[in-house]
Amino acid sequence: MIGKTPVAIDQPVRFGVDGGLVITRDVNHQIYERLLAIIATNPSERVMLPDFGVGVNRMVFEPSPEQVTAALSVDVNTQAARYEPGAKITRLDPRPNAERGEALLDIGFQRTDTPASPTNGARYVHRGVTGPGGMRREVLRG
Repeated sequence: MIGKTPVAIDQPVRFGVDGGLVITRDVNHQIYERLLAIIATNPSERVMLPDFGVGVNRMVFEPSPEQVTAALSVDVNTQAARYEPGAKITRLDPRPNAERGEALLDIGFQRTDTPASPTNGARYVHRGVTGPGGMRREVLRG
């Protein structure tokens, strides 16, 4: 990586055993958290950033999976390019499951801030999101 490893407040925000905020130096985890914030945030939900967010929740019950996949692909790539230049989306695979009443979104990314990356123009934008009532639901995958 170029320069020093950035430190970010880990998401969801919580306190450690020492009483301080939990931080992370894992750049992949930081990028993952920022992409999650971009995808989960509805447009106009962020003060001073009305265009920030994909608003994936509004697409869950759309009738055409093909149209949703196309719209998600455009929205996620556009938002990631604007608000998370440290990553390039490499895979976007929505998986609706009507029987269980859920939809999974599998996303892969490649960092753009390493010397081996195709672009070295990345910057770090630290962002996080907490849902209504301070709740956050997510599945972490290695």
